[in-house]
Amino acid sequence: ITKRIPSQAGLGGGSSDAAATLRGANQLFELGLSDDDLVEVAAHVGSDVPFFVRGGVQRASGRGEILEPATVPHAWVVLARLPIGLPTPAVYRAFDRMAPPQRTPQRALRSAEDLFENARNDLWPAALALAPTLGGLARELSAAGAAKVLLCGSGSTIAGLARSAGDAEAIAECVRARRPTAWVRVSSLGRALGRTNII
Repeated sequence: ITKRIPSQAGLGGGSSDAAATLRGANQLFELGLSDDDLVEVAAHVGSDVPFFVRGGVQRASGRGEILEPATVPHAWVVLARLPIGLPTPAVYRAFDRMAPPQRTPQRALRSAEDLFENARNDLWPAALALAPTLGGLARELSAAGAAKVLLCGSGSTIAGLARSAGDAEAIAECVRARRPTAWVRVSSLGRALGRTNII
C-alpha cells in the first residue's frame, strides 16, 4: 500500500483502507454481502469504518456505526498538519478524563454560515492537552482568514474553513510560509473537488 494520507492525522486513512479491504474481499470472494451487511462487519473493525463503507455525507451516532444520510453546505477547507501524530486511543483516554462537553441541540447545516457557526469537535480539548502546539496552528489559520477552525477526527490535522477557493489558497500559502514543515492541502466540502484535491 502506498499511503498518501498521513497516519495519526484524524483524516481516516486507516479506516478508509479497512473499508476498501472489506469491499474488495466481498467482491473478490463473491460473498454477496449487502452494504448493510458490510456496515455491520465494519463496526467490529473500527468505529468509523462503517462511515467509509457507506460513503458520502453521513451523520454518525453511537460509536460511529449508526449512520443516516446528511447534507453539508459547500465550503472550502485548508487542511494543515504539523509533523506530529496523535494516536486515537490516547486522545479518547484524555477525553474520558475531562468533564463531559456541554450538549447543545443539533442544528441543520443549510448554509456555509451555519457550518461556520455551529460545527464543532468535542475532542479538541483532549487533543490540545496532548499536543499544545496545535493551538498555535489553529490560531494561525484563524489569523490567516479561516472562518472556522476545527480539529479533524481525533487529530492531529486542523481544518480551516474558508468562504471561497481564493480565500482557501491564500490561507494555505500563509500557513506554508509560516510553517514550512507542515503538510498543507486545500480541499472542498459539498461538491466535486474540480481542480483541487487533498492528495
